[in-house]
Amino acid sequence: MPAAEISYGGPMHWQSKFRATPVTFILLLVSAMVFVLVDVLRMTVILSWFNYVPLVATPRGWSLSPPNGDLWRFFTPALLHFSWTHLIFNSLWIWEFGQRIERRIGPILMLVALLLVGCFANYVQYSWEGASVFGGLSGVVYGWLGFLVAGRLLYPGWLTQPPDGLVIFMVVWLFIGLSGGLSVLGLGEIANGAHFGGLLGGFMVGSALALLARSQARRMRR
Repeated sequence: MPAAEISYGGPMHWQSKFRATPVTFILLLVSAMVFVLVDVLRMTVILSWFNYVPLVATPRGWSLSPPNGDLWRFFTPALLHFSWTHLIFNSLWIWEFGQRIERRIGPILMLVALLLVGCFANYVQYSWEGASVFGGLSGVVYGWLGFLVAGRLLYPGWLTQPPDGLVIFMVVWLFIGLSGGLSVLGLGEIANGAHFGGLLGGFMVGSALALLARSQARRMRR
């Protein structure tokens, strides 16, 4: 059955949206809270807790430590942002893509997909560049992009797709980043490993769920 856009109106507008997409809302809320704590209130200990590898304070500043087996660190770098523009840009894409997915697969599968994609994106970034300080939801953004592309290819109509122009822009942005072009333009270091890993992870998770949904739909039609 093709997915359809859902429109809410009236005084319960935001309440209805939250009920439809709680994981996406909570992810954005937690990311904003972490940003305020770390970048506004300067609670740098949270940066140490959430970075992929621990950060240890030394007389010369922060020092990177080897991974110590903290399982939450596979995901928590996704919650770190280093400027308001970084947070807002990623949040807009998370909402644009994430709400389309969560409305179709529901909050439980959305949470599972989020953890799988986020952890895989961060793991690829760590494998790509080694121990460093990195963060942001952009790996998940590309994960949701990969998820939507998988849905389009394997089960057309299952997910409400974003405009083609947005998809093309994100793919071009990815390849510019992989080529080093963003650094040349003065936009800083980009977590290309997280982008690529997220895209691949999201495509794999999206493919599995799209094939499952297509199989269930076929059985129901028999």
